[in-house]
Amino acid sequence: MKKLILSIAILAVMTFVACSEDEKDYTPNYIGCTHCAIPEEEGYEVCVDESGNAFVGNADTGIPLEQYFDLFCDNEPNIEGQEPVYTDCVLCISEEHPDGLKTCKGSNGNAFTFVGTTGTDTQFPYAEYLAAMCDSTAEIPEEPVELTNCVDCEAAGVSMGEVCKGPNGHAYLEGTDTGMSYSQYINSIEAAGGNCN
Repeated sequence: MKKLILSIAILAVMTFVACSEDEKDYTPNYIGCTHCAIPEEEGYEVCVDESGNAFVGNADTGIPLEQYFDLFCDNEPNIEGQEPVYTDCVLCISEEHPDGLKTCKGSNGNAFTFVGTTGTDTQFPYAEYLAAMCDSTAEIPEEPVELTNCVDCEAAGVSMGEVCKGPNGHAYLEGTDTGMSYSQYINSIEAAGGNCN
């Protein structure tokens, strides 16, 4: 009986070692990596593969990149080749720009000014730029957006509302741009146990 137990234990150890070696050789195929900022710390690198999941130290977190950043980071993800994420956009009204200059907060925390659709990093933190350069700010009037692929989504049995795909590829929840790609937004709802029909 002791030999049987010893044989099973040795087999289990060999299986564990063999599987561990397989995992060490696996390298995900990343489409990009970005920095996750944490208050009062250096932060760390987070990568994303074709599935859209966040990877930390080559380990799949199982969480979509945008959701990971919402949960753990103080900045927005900024992956090369992906459309930059801008938030808190306002019209910066000054003597130089009496009609207002579109100014947004970039994923690096800096103010970006826009001429047409091109954003330029001012190299100044967003709040400092607004305080120094704007006499006042105003909301940017919304332009009508053509939405497609609309579905109703719910999470934990509660309706979230209608989610549609905008012309920029982002998900729009009840007509408001979420800043996240449509497919990743739907995938994150479904990964959290919700559904969209």
